[in-house]
Amino acid sequence: MKKILFSGLMVTVPIGITFYVLYLIYHWLHSLSAFIPLPEFPGSGVIYIFLIISLIGFVSQWWVGKKGIAIMEAIITKFPGVKTLYLMTKETISSLAGEKRAFSQVVLYKEQEDVMRIGFLTTEDVHQFQLGPEYVSVYFPHGLQVSGEIRLLPREKLVFVDTPVQEALQFCVSAGVASKKKE
Repeated sequence: MKKILFSGLMVTVPIGITFYVLYLIYHWLHSLSAFIPLPEFPGSGVIYIFLIISLIGFVSQWWVGKKGIAIMEAIITKFPGVKTLYLMTKETISSLAGEKRAFSQVVLYKEQEDVMRIGFLTTEDVHQFQLGPEYVSVYFPHGLQVSGEIRLLPREKLVFVDTPVQEALQFCVSAGVASKKKE
């Protein structure tokens, strides 16, 4: 019974949190209609979310938008807990989807005899840990969740492969379920 309950929680909690956040965003957008008269129709909340995010992205390309973002970030980073959460989220999003991708190379690491682990090279400079140039930083994602671990490893123990980063990341995060079949 305990195993069944735990399995149920593992499925329902992430789904519940996702839908709750979407619910909050949807209601926040509808609360804007008190200030901005927006027509309501089925699916209007999703369309408004898309339009607002696109508008923010468009304005953020301009000089004025960049200055506004810099001011907002300066205010946010004045608060210790909020600063950590904001910067961590910003770096994670930009490393996964931004122009400055953190995962530049797919590597394989031999953990044991006949056991290889898929990882992603994140940086080749780890001098801040008093390690020589032969050490690099490798991120190992966990399957079926958005978490992982960083390890500092000797370059000689890694196998650099030509697999595209997106394909290898999808393979790791889906625990191999979403891998592409060879044709």
